Amino acid sequence: MRTMKNYIQFSLIGLIAFIIISCEKTEIPMALFDYQIDGITVQFTNYSTDATEYLWDFGDGNTSAEENPLHKYSESGSFIITLTVKGKGGTKTIKEMLKIQKPALIQIDGNFDDWDAVPAEQLSSAIGSSDASLTALHEMKACTDDNYIYLYLVYDQSKVAPLDIFINTDNNPSSGGNSWLWDPCGADFLIEGFITEKMEDAIVFNWPSDKPQDGWEWVEALGSGSGIINMSEPKTVNGNLVKVEMSIIKEMLPTSLASEIGIGIFSSNEDWAETGSLPNAPSGSPAPPLMKIKIQ
Repeated sequence: MRTMKNYIQFSLIGLIAFIIISCEKTEIPMALFDYQIDGITVQFTNYSTDATEYLWDFGDGNTSAEENPLHKYSESGSFIITLTVKGKGGTKTIKEMLKIQKPALIQIDGNFDDWDAVPAEQLSSAIGSSDASLTALHEMKACTDDNYIYLYLVYDQSKVAPLDIFINTDNNPSSGGNSWLWDPCGADFLIEGFITEKMEDAIVFNWPSDKPQDGWEWVEALGSGSGIINMSEPKTVNGNLVKVEMSIIKEMLPTSLASEIGIGIFSSNEDWAETGSLPNAPSGSPAPPLMKIKIQ
C-alpha cells in the first residue's frame, strides 16, 4: 500500500514539474517586417514577435540595430534586406528584395523650374556667341541622373529642323569621329532627328572603331522610333526663340559611359543648310571643345 502511495506522489510531482516546465517554455522569435518607400527613403516597420534584439542589413553596406529604422539609399537598384531578430528562444532571419528608384532629376513637362534646382556641380551650360558663324542655337544646359541625360535648349525655331547631338561617351578624343565644329571632339555616337517632330524619329549612329576619325563614317546603331529621346513642347521665349527640354535614356546607348562625357549640338534648317552649333566660338577663333558633363 505504501508503495502505491509513493508511486502516486511521485507521479503527481512529475506532472506538476511538467506543467511548470511547459509554462516556462520560451517561444522561438519570428522575424517579420513591412516597409514604405518614399523616393530613395524607406521606413521599415518591425512586426517580429518574441524578440528583444534586431539587426538590419539594408543591402547597400549599411546596417542598423533600431527596431523600426528609417533608411535613405544613395542610388537606385535592387537590394536584399536582411532582418535578424534574437530572443530568449533563439534567433530568426528573414530576407526580402527591395527595388529603389531615384526620382527623375528633371521632369520633361515644359515646366523648366526644376533646372534651377539642379546642384551647380551637376550642371553644365553653354551660351552661344553672337559673333559665331552659326547662331541658330542660343543656349544649352545638360545634367544627368541614374537613368537619363537631360538637355535644355534655346533656339530660333525658324532656322532649326534636323538636330544632331554628338556624344563622346568614353571621354577619349583619340577615338570616335571628329568635326570641324569642336576640337577636341572624338564623338562615339550621333543622335539625329527632327526637332520639329519632337525627336521621335531620332536615329542613333555609332562611329566604327576601325575607321579613321575624319570623314563621315557613321553606322546606324538604333533605328528611328526607338524612343531614346523624350522632348517637351517648345515654349516661346521671345519672337522666334523657343526653349525645350529633353531626356536621353542612358541604357539605350549601346555602350558604357565614362564618369565624364562630352556633348555638342548642331542644327540645320529644313533644306539641311547649317544653322547653329553649341558650344561655339566667335568667327575666326579656334573651335571650342565639346561641353563636358558629369555622369551620375
